[in-house]
Amino acid sequence: MPTSSQQTPKTTRHRDLEPGRLTETARAQQRTAPRLPGAALLQDQEAAQPLRLIPIERVCEILGLKKSAVHAKVADGTLPAQLKFGANRRAAARWIEHEILEFVWTLAAQRPQAAQSAPSAANGPSADTMTGGAQ
Repeated sequence: MPTSSQQTPKTTRHRDLEPGRLTETARAQQRTAPRLPGAALLQDQEAAQPLRLIPIERVCEILGLKKSAVHAKVADGTLPAQLKFGANRRAAARWIEHEILEFVWTLAAQRPQAAQSAPSAANGPSADTMTGGAQ
């Protein structure tokens, strides 16, 4: 029997842990466990910006499309697919906000450069547009 000056190693049971705390064994398994292919990318994204899931109504608002058009773009692979929370067809579906925004920025980058160099309304109409063009 150990004396009071000697302490026996205490085994920690799972239910004795505080929420969010791992045992040494679980921590070691987490370090040596194989990582999922996209895990590093997901961690990088989480470090850069929080992951936000948005409903189809917000996707429609961002893109200026109706629900049917959003679903058609997902079906043909143009738009990133939604995350489904369940197998049922009526299960909740959400899109990752930064994927939708990246889609918009990709479209913006593909526009012709002439559209970006057009005279702005702040500068007022040019002399050619006021006179009806060349004479």
